[in-house]
Amino acid sequence: MRLATVLALSVPALVLLAHVGLWPQGEWHDEYYGFGFYRVAGLRGELVRLRNWSPRPVSELLIFFYWLAVRASGMPLVAPALAAAWATLGVGLLAAAQPWARPGRAARLALVLALPALFLLAARVAELFYWPFAALAYLPALSAASYAALALAGPGLRDRTGWVVLAVALSLGAGSVEVGAFLALCTAPGLLLAARHGHGGSARLRVGAALAPLLSASAVMLLLLSGRVARGAEMFGSPDLVHHLGRDLWLAADQSFSEFLHPDGGSILAAASVKLLVFLGVRACLGRAWPAQPPRAPIIALLIGLAATAFLSVAGAYYNFGTLCCERHTAYRQALFLLMAAASAGLARPARAGASGPALLALAVLIYVPSRLPAVRTEYSLAHARGAAWKAIFRSGSQPGPAPIDFVIAPAGPLFSYAMFSPGIYRRTQDTPSNILGPMLFFGKDSMNVRSEQPR
Repeated sequence: MRLATVLALSVPALVLLAHVGLWPQGEWHDEYYGFGFYRVAGLRGELVRLRNWSPRPVSELLIFFYWLAVRASGMPLVAPALAAAWATLGVGLLAAAQPWARPGRAARLALVLALPALFLLAARVAELFYWPFAALAYLPALSAASYAALALAGPGLRDRTGWVVLAVALSLGAGSVEVGAFLALCTAPGLLLAARHGHGGSARLRVGAALAPLLSASAVMLLLLSGRVARGAEMFGSPDLVHHLGRDLWLAADQSFSEFLHPDGGSILAAASVKLLVFLGVRACLGRAWPAQPPRAPIIALLIGLAATAFLSVAGAYYNFGTLCCERHTAYRQALFLLMAAASAGLARPARAGASGPALLALAVLIYVPSRLPAVRTEYSLAHARGAAWKAIFRSGSQPGPAPIDFVIAPAGPLFSYAMFSPGIYRRTQDTPSNILGPMLFFGKDSMNVRSEQPR
């Protein structure tokens, strides 16, 4: 491997390592109330959540296992939970790119390193990558989308194994979170058309592989629409938008296009340059690793699914909340846009497979590094104060007797904000809001003293 290639691979690798180091500073929000509910109701609480609130069998199972580990250890275990969530994304990328295989090992490794680095840099990522409840739901779905993009644009659907693994990946993504269900729902029709004249296995197997994620996603959406959405209890925006489909779709079209061109707080030129470099870099890497042109119909089906997922995530927010929500949704859409650039690269192989792919992807990463570097440095400087806040909360909450929880609000930084409620003394009553009730329910306490902690 040439020195230039090693340097190109080291750029996204260092970005990933810098962000991995922030795992211990991850945030808890709904964990307090959710785990408090499990503490009271046990496995029955998980079934209630699945039926009435979160029809996400894959991520809900992961979250329940997380609760069992927290209960056994008496610690928040944020870093291990985030490691598990990030690992799901890594599995999807590794399974698709197979960096141990030949030809083009460096090109394959560049895909595995550069795409998640860009996901981290393209938007604010505290919720998507550092909030365990969200990461355990969204990252398996992002793993499925990433696998589909690289598998279809790289080797393509050429055998029965490819069809079966794609069906499993999209079905798992559909069972993990709503955006995963959107992707399966909107990609499957195109896959059904491609299955009729596809390669690998029998036509019946190919059709079954296309139908499996469609059926999984349909079941999730049916439960969601008949339960959580139908109740309309989450409106915190405009009542004129909640459950007004026509207005929501119109606004979603404009917002989706705007986000594609101009990420929140970012530069149009930088975003366009990154997408172009991703397209060119991935195209070069694909040509190096998989010289043969893959079938185009499945790639087109996926591109339609990725674009529709971004659009529906905006429309769904307007429809259910009456406004855009939330940071994790915005970050996820930016990842989808990057995957669209990557998947598009599979539509036409370069005439000559050069070795420039890793360098082009490294350059795409470097465009975002200057704006993120100061934020990461600041977050590391707050690590000690945040660790002390975790210790104070769990030490006081674990003490037997009626003593209140000493809930310390960790200092906020450019990426992370820990203010769930204002400082003060709170007591457990029948009317206590769920975000305030959560820590008391989790620790089995009746009062909580909330204070801010500034770094020294």
